[in-house]
Amino acid sequence: MGKKGVEKYLDMEIVLPFKTFYMEEYQVTLLPANHDRRKDCFIYVIQHEGKTLLYGHDSAVFGEETWQGLRQFSFDCVVLDRTIVEKAQIFEGYMGFPDNIKIRERITPIFKENGFVAATDGLDIEF
Repeated sequence: MGKKGVEKYLDMEIVLPFKTFYMEEYQVTLLPANHDRRKDCFIYVIQHEGKTLLYGHDSAVFGEETWQGLRQFSFDCVVLDRTIVEKAQIFEGYMGFPDNIKIRERITPIFKENGFVAATDGLDIEF
């Protein structure tokens, strides 16, 4: 199905990093992910009803421009991947637990709570 076949089902919009856009009542800001240098990859800041979520999967430790973009937010919840437990970033573009600790240390001043919850498939979180 080409572009014309999809248009009747989808409302397409080009979104850019560091720019906030709206998906119904959600505000979404894309920030560059450190995942695959050949492609545009992003992590997401999602805001809804006064709460702010950082959804940072498929990224190694963030680049400096992403850190600068994160400074404008105060997070109620941060979700990061942890592909490898004991080692830091042994696969390019993915975090290990030591990388999660580095990110926590750097963003702790903007956390409302200070801690991690290990997520599993099917986990429901209210924040």
